[in-house]
Amino acid sequence: MRTVGAPPTAGPRTVIERTSPTDLMQLTCEVPGSPMQVAAVLVLGAATAVDLTAVRDVIGRRLSSVLRLRQRLVRAPLGAGRPVWLDDPDFDVGRHVDAVACPSPGDKTAMLGVAADVVIHPLPIDRALWPATLVTDMAYGRAALIVMLHHVLADGIGGLAVLARLVDGAPTASEPEFPGHRPGRRALFLDASGARLRALTASTGGNSPYPRPPATTSTKQPRPTNTRGIPEVTAGGSVSR
Repeated sequence: MRTVGAPPTAGPRTVIERTSPTDLMQLTCEVPGSPMQVAAVLVLGAATAVDLTAVRDVIGRRLSSVLRLRQRLVRAPLGAGRPVWLDDPDFDVGRHVDAVACPSPGDKTAMLGVAADVVIHPLPIDRALWPATLVTDMAYGRAALIVMLHHVLADGIGGLAVLARLVDGAPTASEPEFPGHRPGRRALFLDASGARLRALTASTGGNSPYPRPPATTSTKQPRPTNTRGIPEVTAGGSVSR
């Protein structure tokens, strides 16, 4: 068993973000040959030479605008609700952005062939659920960037919103504390228990003494049976696998 990350430190209560029922459906319905992923292709002009190092640097500096792109799914302990999103303390943009040469003749059809090959490969669950592939050696000095997102990160429209925050001209965001505070097992159990009590109270028409949390913290659904190797939160807030 490998433990990643450090035990939580004292501080304000951590906001627990959980997968939604739709997210669970997409994770459990994923089958070999049909991954639940969407992709977009950005064709880059020939005005400026583009290399892998520059692309990694630009994307890395803009990830603070899309916090989910540096988070991974972690399975909660049995009875502690749905999987949660946690900052990945081992995040490395180099593991998510790579490059491949476009086959001859380097035209649009050849580039789309590369995209079709990339998008069919399931994403590893032990890291943030997105990759980007720089396609080089295209005709007329052009290049392309293939960005793929798992459906639990964004659907088609949501994916476009994510891309809009990564391209030139997008507003920049201040760098948040990273990695953020990690919830421990007790916090997850209390969060799940409170959500179940609120659901029970709502179904009986009563009033719950617990404040209503954001929708992402709801835990009315059981965790999926197909977790594809999602690691689990252990005592103290660390992650084991």
